[in-house]
Amino acid sequence: MMHPNTQVQSVALHRGHLGVFATADIPRGTFVYVKDDLDVEIGQEQYARLDSLRRQHVDTFSYTEATGARVVSWDLAKYVNHSCHPNTMSTGWGPEVAVEDIPAGAEITDEYGLLNIEDAMPCCCGSAVCRGQVQPDDNRRLVSFWDELVQAALCFAPTVEQPLWSFIPTVEQRELEAYLAGRAQYRSVSALTHVPADGVTAPPDAVVRQRV
Repeated sequence: MMHPNTQVQSVALHRGHLGVFATADIPRGTFVYVKDDLDVEIGQEQYARLDSLRRQHVDTFSYTEATGARVVSWDLAKYVNHSCHPNTMSTGWGPEVAVEDIPAGAEITDEYGLLNIEDAMPCCCGSAVCRGQVQPDDNRRLVSFWDELVQAALCFAPTVEQPLWSFIPTVEQRELEAYLAGRAQYRSVSALTHVPADGVTAPPDAVVRQRV
């Protein structure tokens, strides 16, 4: 589920036709996306049985969890585009957090490198730090930098309104509360990484979502 102060709008064709934009200011530290019980989870065996048309849709709009299951969001979350300078990022607990203040009217973007992509993806995000491609091993090369961004953002989480808090599963809620209170260790975004049965690591939280 996406934060309620969001809507879908048209974007440049090379960025995938559609994107998600803030309809009001969303402060740093706000949880912007939480997987909920209406999202569709597709296991590896079910995915292997899909026909080509449905597989193409799943490949475009899903992300892969650490378990290897693909998740297709039921709402506008599946239209969030990538940026190499994203304003939201997945946390090691799953929910995505705003890593900077997002003003009303700004496009909400996240980091596809944290989404277990299987192949390199050309990037046209237009940011000053654009990598040119999102690579399957970005999570291994950039995880320390991403953890710094997420940890800094989570410092603000207790001080801002959290309309999605009730949708975070109870276990993750308790773990986040313990971390924010200084009673538990930080969970790295590397916890999102899917490791296939053959042991070859694929990039984390594989949300292929809408490719740029």
